Amino acid sequence: MFDVVAERYKESLERNHRFIPGSVEFYSEYKVQIASDINSDQCVSILDYGCGVGLSLPHLKKYFPNARIHAHDPSIKSIEVAQKNYDYVNFDISQGNFDLIFVAGVMHHIPRESLQTEISKICELLSDKGRLIVFEHNPFNPITRRLVSTCEFDVGAELISMQELINQFNKAGHSLEVAKNGYCLFFPPALKALSFFERYMRKLPFGGQYFVQFKKI
Repeated sequence: MFDVVAERYKESLERNHRFIPGSVEFYSEYKVQIASDINSDQCVSILDYGCGVGLSLPHLKKYFPNARIHAHDPSIKSIEVAQKNYDYVNFDISQGNFDLIFVAGVMHHIPRESLQTEISKICELLSDKGRLIVFEHNPFNPITRRLVSTCEFDVGAELISMQELINQFNKAGHSLEVAKNGYCLFFPPALKALSFFERYMRKLPFGGQYFVQFKKI
C-alpha cells in the first residue's frame, strides 16, 4: 500500500490532520525531541526503522548532530522518495549494530501473527548496549482512534496498547528490559508552553501517543 501512496504521502497525511491543530512537521519533530531528551547525544549510529518517506530524518539529524543516520522501510517507493530528499542518510542497514533504533508508528501496521518475527529483526540490529525507542498511537485516546479510522494508510491497522507492546517484546526473548515509558502528546502546538508538564503526566493513559524505550541487558 505504501508504495502506491509514497509520492503523495505527506500531503495525504496533512489532509487527515486538518481537523486537529499542528502540522505534520510538528508531530514528526515532537517524537524525535522526546527520543533526544531521553538519550541526549550519546548515540554514534541511529536507525529510523520504518522510516517511510523520511519525515523524521531531518529532525534526527538536528537533535543528534554527531550521529550517523540510517534508515529502512519495506516500501521501495518510500525509500526512493527519502533518498532523493536526504542525501546524508545511509539506507544500507546490513551491518546492523545501531546504538539507537527509532520506531515510530510502525507496530500497528504489522499483523499480530507477524509481530514476533518483525520484533526479532529489529532487535538483531541493536548494538551490545543498544536502545530501542518505540512510539505508537494510544488506543485509549478517542481523538487518536478517530484519526486512525479516517486515515487511508491505516486501513486494516490494529492499534496496540502499551502493555501489549511490552508483552510482545518480552515474548520475543532478546534480553531487553523497559528503561523508560510513558504517554505523551497531551497538548496541541498552540499550548506548546505547557509541554514542560508532560514529563509529569506520563503515567496518565490519556495522551494521543505513548513511547517505550527498551535497552539490552
